[in-house]
Order: sequence, then structure tokens, then C-alpha cells
Amino acid sequence: MIDAVKMLSEEYDVSILSAVYQDNHSMDDKITWLNNNGLGHLQRIFVPYGQPKQKYIDQEFTSILIDDYSKNLEEWILAKNCYGIKYLNGINATKGMWNGFMISSRMNPNAMCTTIKGIVSQLIAQNTLAKSA
Repeated sequence: MIDAVKMLSEEYDVSILSAVYQDNHSMDDKITWLNNNGLGHLQRIFVPYGQPKQKYIDQEFTSILIDDYSKNLEEWILAKNCYGIKYLNGINATKGMWNGFMISSRMNPNAMCTTIKGIVSQLIAQNTLAKSA
């Protein structure tokens, strides 16, 4: 996923939107992890754990959340201009709660990036058709 995010950030405005516990180290730990994995250059939005992520973005722009937690995705898609992609990490998606777009940790970075770009193209086409109708 790290390499796919790097590839996507060359073409799209990519931000890290991550929940953090309100303690004295969780945010610093995530910042360190992002920096150590070559993602320190991306915009970061840290959301207090338990808060809806969509409240921390500008909903005037189309936003796609890639998340491994269905509850986050279900909340996300209720907001204006927000779409979700489930990240299958090998231990989630056991209850079949998410029926939307998905990518898998088993995909190589190029396949993951291509799939995400295809989803974005499909969303653009659907929105264009909806606006012209």
C-alpha cells in the first residue's frame, strides 16, 4: 500500500487521514512511521479516535477514503462528495458488511494503483452523467 500511495501522490492530491488516540504519543508515533516509510511529504490530518473522519475534510471536493474499517467507510459515504474503498488487509472483511469498491493487500503496488485509478475514473464518469441528467 505504501508504494501505491507514493505512485498515486504523483498524480492526485493524496492526504493521510488517520485516527489517533488522545494521548501523549500516538500522533508522534504515526508521524514517525509516515516519515520512516517515505510518506512524510503528504498532508496529514489526524482525527481524534472515535470522531467521524469526514468532519475533518472540505466536502466541496471529491474525496475518496481508503480504509480497512467498514464503520469508517459507512460513515464516510454519507457525506457530500465522499466515496469509499475498502482495504482488505487479510484479517478484516469477515462479516461482509461492505459492498462497495475494494482493494487487497495481496495486490502488488502497480495493480493496486491501477485499480484505484480505475475506480476514480468510474466515479468521475458516474458524476458527469449524474450532473448532465
